[in-house]
Amino acid sequence: MTNDFLCDKILSMKSFTKIKNYILIVFLAISCGCFAFLLTSNAPKAYAETPSTLQFPSSNCEIFDFEGYTPKDAVAFDGGYAIIREDKTLWIYSNGAYSKYDELVYNNPSLMRATNDGRLIVSDDTCLFAIDLSDLSASPVMLTYNGSPILCKYFDINERYLITISSHVVNAYAYNKNLLNFVCEITSSADDLTPVGIDDNDSVYLVSNGKLQCYTKNANAYKLENANKDIPLTSKPSVLATCGDAVYFTEGSLVKKVASDKTISALNSPQEQDFDLGNVKAPTTISFYQDKALICDAEIGAVQQFEIDGDQLVYTGFAISKGKTAFNRISEKDIDIERYSSYIAVLGENRIMLTNANENFDYFDRNCYSHLFARDFDGVMPTMITLGKGALISAVEDGFYLYDFSSIKPVLSTKISCDGTITDTTYQNGYFYVLANFSDSTSRVFKFTLDDFKKDDFNLNDFRVGASEYARTTPHRFAIGVNVFGKIITHDQSVKKITSDLVGNFYLLKDNGIYTQASGSVANALVKTVSGATSITLSFDKKDCLILDADKERSYAIDDLTNKAIDDILVPQTFKTTGNSAPNELSACTAKNTNLYLVNAGAETFEFIDLAKSEQHYLVLDSILSLNLDVLVCQQGVVLANKGGLTKTTLEQVNISSTAYVATDVNGYFLPVITPEDTYALQSANGNAVRLSKGDTISTYKTVKFLGIEYYYANFVGNGVSVFGYVPVNFTTLQPISVTPFTEFTYEKLKTTKVYLDSGFLLQIGTLEKGETVRVLSKENGVVKIQFLNSGFWITGYIEEDAIIQPTKSIRNVIIVLATLTCTFGTTTFLLLKKKND
Repeated sequence: MTNDFLCDKILSMKSFTKIKNYILIVFLAISCGCFAFLLTSNAPKAYAETPSTLQFPSSNCEIFDFEGYTPKDAVAFDGGYAIIREDKTLWIYSNGAYSKYDELVYNNPSLMRATNDGRLIVSDDTCLFAIDLSDLSASPVMLTYNGSPILCKYFDINERYLITISSHVVNAYAYNKNLLNFVCEITSSADDLTPVGIDDNDSVYLVSNGKLQCYTKNANAYKLENANKDIPLTSKPSVLATCGDAVYFTEGSLVKKVASDKTISALNSPQEQDFDLGNVKAPTTISFYQDKALICDAEIGAVQQFEIDGDQLVYTGFAISKGKTAFNRISEKDIDIERYSSYIAVLGENRIMLTNANENFDYFDRNCYSHLFARDFDGVMPTMITLGKGALISAVEDGFYLYDFSSIKPVLSTKISCDGTITDTTYQNGYFYVLANFSDSTSRVFKFTLDDFKKDDFNLNDFRVGASEYARTTPHRFAIGVNVFGKIITHDQSVKKITSDLVGNFYLLKDNGIYTQASGSVANALVKTVSGATSITLSFDKKDCLILDADKERSYAIDDLTNKAIDDILVPQTFKTTGNSAPNELSACTAKNTNLYLVNAGAETFEFIDLAKSEQHYLVLDSILSLNLDVLVCQQGVVLANKGGLTKTTLEQVNISSTAYVATDVNGYFLPVITPEDTYALQSANGNAVRLSKGDTISTYKTVKFLGIEYYYANFVGNGVSVFGYVPVNFTTLQPISVTPFTEFTYEKLKTTKVYLDSGFLLQIGTLEKGETVRVLSKENGVVKIQFLNSGFWITGYIEEDAIIQPTKSIRNVIIVLATLTCTFGTTTFLLLKKKND
């Protein structure tokens, strides 16, 4: 019976000791004595307690060793699972661990049902017991009626009734909070000890003379619904289970479903070709929890969860087993784990698993996984992997393959041969590194980017690292690590894995321990003992270190190393992206060949968003000196970067002392960076952006050019307060309002094209559709200055010259435009189209 329909009320049975006045036969007296003895027994024994930070699988309950026995029955309940093994042992998973339950009188459990009130009803030989799942140390309570035990082997339960069957007698009991009340006996000629089931409509199903029969309740009695609709069975099922308006049972190698109209159908299970789990081969029992089926399979030796879609069994990815493979499980034959940002890759003897574990990651969703098998690598499975941005390297001894997943359709390359023997690979700052040993007893390192690899003439030998970066060594080296500063270290065979953190420190796995090697040092220091670790991996964004323990078939995370990651970096107290007055002096830099981490500043630490684009100019907003990090800013947002990958630059600025006039409403900026969200606008005391109005006067001190846009650093009155800030020059004019210059233009039609605020195409402000007509003001070096209508205003912007598709024979027009209105175009471009882009 599905737990979805189990009782809301608490089953509370009379104490087992009260049956002493009703004992009629010897075995009941023995039962009473055994039960009294068990009242003083110890709490259940814990089984396979493991770290609570599991990554694969997602919980401890999925890894259970059946020790060669098959699962006989399994049910789920709020907070755990219960399993009966073929060796007549009962195991209950609760509070993060399995416990062997030895409190039953006969220790011969055969069938279970869980109730919504937190009890497990178990058939123990011929009696029913209720186990309190919230207190497994408490003794079970025998279910009784009028002080006598309820004897049965098969039973089922819903929110209102308990149905039992013993010999040819089927009894229905109604229950409330304190006791069971006998309702009626269902007259049947059923075979002895047949399975029985009850659905949420109180219909009772049982097997009689090789047919599945349905009994419906009428007042306080049950009657056979319609003998003509009895369903013939080819074999006797071991259990019946209901869910919704259907009843399910196992028959041979099939799971069958009886619909509300009493038609029967076999549920199909798409066979997994590459994994053990996900198949149905020899199902024995079935139960339901939250409309999902738990199926015990004797041949596979696992308890698997399936969703039912019509007549299809769809494997959810959840299973209780050990030593089995699945699309989302760690195998005892796995040898390496890699993480880069939100991606995780695991290498095994027969497959590579790749998943994107971002905030949308669903452990049980097949669409979150990609797999590569030996057949994809010319039949020879790689022995090492490296995960980088958009690509995965899989290496064999004499070459490697590159799996490019940066595009919509991932591509696996052909094998790239190496003249030597590849012993390790790694990735850092956009570069893949390959370590190889050669016949002259030296080791060499090759370094290349994904773009390098995509070139038609790619040759590995062209990308050998020079002696200044890495000296060839003897004897041979077997493990390689590269930190954020490009420093390369190699080690002998005693080191299983080398990885590094955000600030350049190396971490080595060897001798069941994680050792740290500070940047610039050769000494190793033990920082964590990790018995059984097969591989480890660090990531720049999260402090967690992922550990692969293949023997225990799990990957878990620890966060007590000395490594640094973005989610562990404290936001400096001096950090701010806005204020009520702008700084006069600004530092700038360019970044190349280094990771740039786009972040949000949280309440205490930074939050990683994505990698930022590199090789463009940044303003230096703050520094974290203790970690050699700079906090940068650009149009993308706030960026963290290692100082070792930055080059200082000088902002283009000219001192100018004059008066300018605001041509249209515009913000004053704390930093000379314009974004659609006005992130860097000056902020007044009430928290609003400092706003200048058309006609306001500003006193300029200098011009500053950043990312192709020129700003005044000026003094002005904003919201009634005298402040300093940055004002885009295009939003102002030096001319009195009465000046009336002439503007000449032609009309042109466009292709679909992007429109930018500046001639350098750095800040996009909108898109124009094919066929739109615009005013062309000028053309120079492939850049076209235009005006286009938006909400009744002519807006000024820039497009590429090849966006013009049909020059018209327009009459040349001369129009009188106020100088201040000309400036207004640039402002309105930003202010109006910001909303349009949103």
